[in-house]
Amino acid sequence: MRRSLLLIVVASLAVAVAWGSVAHASQSPLEVSGGVLAIMYYSPDCAPALSVEYDGFQLLLGQQIGQSGQLQLIAGLGSPRWGPGRTGSLIMSGRTPPMPLAGYRFAAGNARYVRFVGLMESEQRRRLIGHRLEYSPTQWLRLGVSETAVVAGDASSALYWPFPGLPLYALQRAVSQDDRLQDSLVNVNFGADLAIVLPPCGQRPQLEVYGELIVDDAQGSISSRGFVPDFIGGLVGVRIPQFPADPRLGANLEYAAISNYVYSHRNSDCNYVYRGTGIGHRLGPDADMLALAADFRPNSRTIVSLLGAFERHGEGEIGDPWSSDEGTGRRFLTGIVEKSATLTFEAKKTLSGPAFWAGRLEFVTAFNHGHIQGRTYRSWRVGAGIGVRL
Repeated sequence: MRRSLLLIVVASLAVAVAWGSVAHASQSPLEVSGGVLAIMYYSPDCAPALSVEYDGFQLLLGQQIGQSGQLQLIAGLGSPRWGPGRTGSLIMSGRTPPMPLAGYRFAAGNARYVRFVGLMESEQRRRLIGHRLEYSPTQWLRLGVSETAVVAGDASSALYWPFPGLPLYALQRAVSQDDRLQDSLVNVNFGADLAIVLPPCGQRPQLEVYGELIVDDAQGSISSRGFVPDFIGGLVGVRIPQFPADPRLGANLEYAAISNYVYSHRNSDCNYVYRGTGIGHRLGPDADMLALAADFRPNSRTIVSLLGAFERHGEGEIGDPWSSDEGTGRRFLTGIVEKSATLTFEAKKTLSGPAFWAGRLEFVTAFNHGHIQGRTYRSWRVGAGIGVRL
């Protein structure tokens, strides 16, 4: 697994650097976007280890259909990131290794739409189906609606119907009418997000307010919530890209909370993970986080960041689905709650084209570590590596 990840990183770096030299060739069918970082960490708690971090990295071939160029077929490797969250997006955070995918996208006016099917682990015949609509009614407002489905085994072929806007949840309900087993082969998530950018008159952005919502499962009536909880998560944030007093400075404040059982399914093959990494926000279920980040750009090629985060984690985790025996008593921050504070210092410097060097130093302290009452933990790690950002 480590060797395959390293090969992906090396190939990605080579392709992205080459792409940087032809970035202005708009007619090229090859598209590289997002970022990937290969970073070597050292910590007194363990031996040096290589970590590969993805941020919405995609390597796609596109083919325009028609003269207008609004419809495009796409195929390649991808780990899409959907949503404005800085610490991670709730429905598609772009953190997983890129998976083979194929689909299409089109633009019409101020709207953009994408639909794809991704091939996940072949042993369980797992696939990820997703579609997203983004709409900007004005220059200062961006809206997004997304749906994803992790399907496994002999899931109905009707779930792959490619018609634009066709809801995955409605397809799941339709196919399960004739075969109730289909419910155990499909895990559908719904997401919505918005971003408001001010001022709205074409001036330099001075403030961005954004939010995200994910619904893994929600009850259709208030009476149902008495014995089945809603599996939901939310994220809100405020970002100042540049301070008026000093445009080299920027800041971001973000809060995320995810209830228990989100990202999990009674069929483990439909859990919301790919190759051991969560497809959604890195927090996982039964947790919340408050994060504050400050950025400083001394020049156009360098950025220095300081991030402080406080997290709380209940005992719920991906792979622990809800059951009727649990009722509604374990919705959020269950059991012994682990509390941690992390301080991260990071510096990035552009080397050539899209390539950059990154250095990182992290300090962490935790209480009730490992969900053991009264157990404390303190540690640090340092890392350095190279990556690409398109």
